[in-house]
Amino acid sequence: MTCAAAMFTDFVSVRRNQTTEDALQLLREHGIRALPVLDAKGAMVGRFDLIVLLSNVLPALTVDMRGTGFAELLDRNLHLASAQGVESDLDCAQRLRALLPIRLEEIMDPDVVTVHPTTPLLEGVRLLVQYRGPLGVVERGERRLIGLITVQSAMGAIMDRNLNRSKGNT
Repeated sequence: MTCAAAMFTDFVSVRRNQTTEDALQLLREHGIRALPVLDAKGAMVGRFDLIVLLSNVLPALTVDMRGTGFAELLDRNLHLASAQGVESDLDCAQRLRALLPIRLEEIMDPDVVTVHPTTPLLEGVRLLVQYRGPLGVVERGERRLIGLITVQSAMGAIMDRNLNRSKGNT
């Protein structure tokens, strides 16, 4: 079975010159968690999701790691996080407001992983697990986005295949 079996072509996307606010509105309207970011030719050039947004909202922390063991570092991070309190919440809200007019090409994750329709589905599942979905499905030789694969669509394709086999269909 190939990725084409799990791919859906009715997806929502954004252009790289749209704003963070535009993308957030689309996420809310469509009840989705991620958006492929496309260039003017329809090539997938990035991805925007809430993890990308939150990573830009969190305050930057620097930790002196000299002479610190891993367990101590984890403990120190927990104390830093709990010591920030309400003031940091306000800082995060201000950072979020400042990000709203920013163009997606400035905030998106440009490291996207794509597959082709003929890629084996198990390879697509491996990539979904490794890079967190959705995966873009692009035409061979191009990055033009023709579909997406999500965890849900991959599981649906695998389950449908399994049901068909159990009914005697191949």
